[in-house]
Amino acid sequence: MRSFNSLIILFCISINAQTILNSERVLSKIDSVLVVGASIDGDFSYGNLNLIQTNFNGQIGKKINNSVLRGVFNYAYTSENKEVLSNDWSGQLRLNRIFNSNSIFFFLQGQNVKSLNLKSRYLLGGGYRMNLYKNSSDYFDFSLGIFSENEVYNYNDISLSVSNFRYSLSFLSSIKVFKKLNFNNTLYCQINTKSFSDFRLYFEPRFNYSLNDKFELFFTVRSKYHSTPYIEIKSSDYQSSFGIEFSL
Repeated sequence: MRSFNSLIILFCISINAQTILNSERVLSKIDSVLVVGASIDGDFSYGNLNLIQTNFNGQIGKKINNSVLRGVFNYAYTSENKEVLSNDWSGQLRLNRIFNSNSIFFFLQGQNVKSLNLKSRYLLGGGYRMNLYKNSSDYFDFSLGIFSENEVYNYNDISLSVSNFRYSLSFLSSIKVFKKLNFNNTLYCQINTKSFSDFRLYFEPRFNYSLNDKFELFFTVRSKYHSTPYIEIKSSDYQSSFGIEFSL
C-alpha cells in the first residue's frame, strides 16, 4: 500500500530559527511500504514593500522488512526590499532497525541558518529507542543516543568552527484525546559530553483533528533553547503554525 501526504494550507508565526530537526512525525505515518509528503507556499509583494518569501518541505519514508528509512528536507527563502533575510536549507537521513516495539537508529543531518550566522552544521550519530507504553491508539517512547556535531559560524567577518560530541535524549508520545483529536508531543535534549552546562532543548506539542479520512487540521508550537550560544544571538526561539493536511 502507498500513501501520499501533502500540506496544502499553512499559516506560520515564527521568531528566528534554531538547529534541531524533528523527523519523528514522519515515522508516525509509516505503517505501510512508502510514505511521501511535500508542501510549498510563497508570498510575493511588490510596490512600497518588495517581499519574496518561499518555503518548501519534503519528506519520504520507506519500510523494508524490519527497517525504516526516512528522509526530510526543508528550504526557506525570504527577501525584503532586495535584502536576503533567509536562504536556509536543512535535511536529515535516518535509519531505524526495528526489534518488536524498540529500535536501533542511525542518522546524518546537515543544515545552514542565515539568521543565526550558521554557515553549516553537520551531525552523525545513532542510538536506541525504547517503547515504554503502547496500546491501539497511544504510545510513549524514550530514546538515548550520541552524535558528533560540527558547526561553522560567520560572525563579524570572523569564521568560528565548533566541534562537539553530544548525548541525545528524547521523549516521544501520542495520545488520542477524543475520537477525532490526537495529541502528539516531542521533546529533545542534546547535552555536550564535555560540559553539561552546554545543552539544547526542543519541545513540540502538536494537535491533529481529523475532519474525514483525507483531511486533517493541525496546530503545533515549537520551542527551542540553547543554554550557551557560541556567538551573540538569542538563546530561545519560538514558532507556531496551523493548517490543513491532505492525504490520499
